[in-house]
Amino acid sequence: MRLLAILCAAICLSGCAQKLISGNEAGGMVSAGDNLLESRAGALQIADQHCSRFGKVARVSGEDPFAGTLSFDCVKP
Repeated sequence: MRLLAILCAAICLSGCAQKLISGNEAGGMVSAGDNLLESRAGALQIADQHCSRFGKVARVSGEDPFAGTLSFDCVKP
C-alpha cells in the first residue's frame, strides 16, 4: 500500500516537472512548471544545459506565465 502511495505521488508531481519541450542549436523552449516565477532559475538551468551541447549559453527570449513556458536563444558566450 505504501509503494502505491509513493507511485501515485511521483506520477502527480511529474506533471509539474521542468523539462525541455523543444530545442536545437539556435534555442528552444522549456516547460517551467506550474509557477514560472518560482521555477525560472531551474528552467534557465535546463536551457543552459541544452545550449552547452553546442558550446553556447542560454539567453531568455520570452516567457509565458500562463502556459508556464520559457523560450530561449543559444548564444556564444
